[in-house]
Amino acid sequence: HADEPGVQERTAAACLRFRKECAMFDYARALQWHDPQGVYVHTDIPYLPDGGYRDGEVRGHLLDVYIPRDAIVRGGNTLPVYIDIHGGGFTYGYKELNPHLADLGFGVFSLNYRPAPQTDLVGQLHDIQAALCWIGEHITQFPVSPDNIFITGDSAGACLSLLTLLI
Repeated sequence: HADEPGVQERTAAACLRFRKECAMFDYARALQWHDPQGVYVHTDIPYLPDGGYRDGEVRGHLLDVYIPRDAIVRGGNTLPVYIDIHGGGFTYGYKELNPHLADLGFGVFSLNYRPAPQTDLVGQLHDIQAALCWIGEHITQFPVSPDNIFITGDSAGACLSLLTLLI
């Protein structure tokens, strides 16, 4: 029960242990992380006015946009779009994990959201909704199709994607 003494501290400690375990796993993959070739990258765009920072922590409320350069040269608004939500057990993860979708010829909006215990599932869903609102307001600034949008995610991001679509 959440009101029980020490529950918040135990939850926070469990989340931090999980983050450390994931970071150790991801460390080996970090050397392979790179921006795709031939892709224009806009990084760390705040989708809420807090600039991506909350309570002194550098998490959430930022997104990256990946646009294949040939789409910029072609112009128009025909490029299909993936909105990608990263995984990480709701407590961990990076928006930088899936830019490779742009290598396949898609525009990609890759979102960060606040992890637990910084917020709960409802707060994460609010973050995703805020990012979707930002995308809706700014999509015409990019050479992408506003009518050909897909939402995807891996692991916890897949759950957040599904719940977002259900909402």
